[in-house]
Amino acid sequence: MADPEIAQAQKQTPFSPLSKPPGPDGEYHHDSEKPKDHCVSFSESLDDLDEGKHSREVSWRCCCTCCGGACIIILLCLIIIVMSAGLILRSYFSNLLPEFRIDKASVSELNLITTIEGKSYLSASTDLSIVANNRNSRFWFCYEPLITVGVSSDDVDLGQDTLQGFSQPSDNVTTLNVHTRVSRSVIDDKDGTILKANFDEKKMVLDVVLQTTVNVILGRVIMDEIPIKIVCAEVSLSMTTPKRCDVFPNIFEDVGERDY
Repeated sequence: MADPEIAQAQKQTPFSPLSKPPGPDGEYHHDSEKPKDHCVSFSESLDDLDEGKHSREVSWRCCCTCCGGACIIILLCLIIIVMSAGLILRSYFSNLLPEFRIDKASVSELNLITTIEGKSYLSASTDLSIVANNRNSRFWFCYEPLITVGVSSDDVDLGQDTLQGFSQPSDNVTTLNVHTRVSRSVIDDKDGTILKANFDEKKMVLDVVLQTTVNVILGRVIMDEIPIKIVCAEVSLSMTTPKRCDVFPNIFEDVGERDY
């Protein structure tokens, strides 16, 4: 049996805790002496991350805004350049085209017949003298194969005429004689009444449209079959001076959709 005195001594003398092993520098360190720079504040780190993310977003937005503005400016500059080039080219080409004018216009006949049923029939004849003047000293023009001439008044058709094509050398003047006629053409009663009144009061005006294709020749250079439309609006039957026409090359705009 164990000695009672030894057992009592063991109970009164507890074992002391083991000391921690020395550190890399050979010295002992207590918990209270831990360096403070190892402490991390998670709230501060998250704030820093949020600020960095926000600054990157602001930089990205600024970059996108600058790029978008630069693209818009470049696009506007290109549009201005293209429009300016088109206007210059059109002006240059328009100066190449000959001048068209109407020297004489007359309506030799205009009869309106209204039947018992209320239908109106129009019979009319017009005569025009159209002058084509090639003012250019270097270009030749060949209008072919045919020239279609339409005449109307207040949107009422007065007939068409077809002319043979012709060639026009430099500094040349060519006169085209046009004759149109409609016979017993059905017409709206109101339009017929207005047309007849204007004719009787000598207030009638004509709208003339010529359509053809032209070949432009400069030496050995030939531009083939350029569609053109010659428009002369509101030609007075009592005019005292020639009425100048507008020439529209269709390579620059679709004049077929315009109303005259």
